[in-house]
Amino acid sequence: MPQPSVQQRAGFRGEAFVDKAVSDAGHVWNDTKRDFAIDGQIEFVDVDREVTGVAVLAQVKGTEVGFRGATATEFKFTCKADHIAYWLRLGRPVVLICVDLRIHRCSGRRSRRGPRVRA
Repeated sequence: MPQPSVQQRAGFRGEAFVDKAVSDAGHVWNDTKRDFAIDGQIEFVDVDREVTGVAVLAQVKGTEVGFRGATATEFKFTCKADHIAYWLRLGRPVVLICVDLRIHRCSGRRSRRGPRVRA
């Protein structure tokens, strides 16, 4: 019987973590059923709980073993150049969200060298 690989399992769990974190923050996570380097979209909700129409695309990278070179306060994740080029061609903001499933923490960065976000 087929089984998901370790990487697939981490990816599924990472996306579920982001879904919950986004929902807990009061925003909307819409996953992409068939993705090509984009796992979903985060749509922002204002303080009056109205959907704003403002959204970012998201690429989620999950790990069950930690990110290479990670410390208690930082880590580095190296993206492939063709992935970055793809994200930049999309014409919409893209955030890369890295999820360390061991410590239940995610960090994100906008593809256009935006500020880092932590949850």
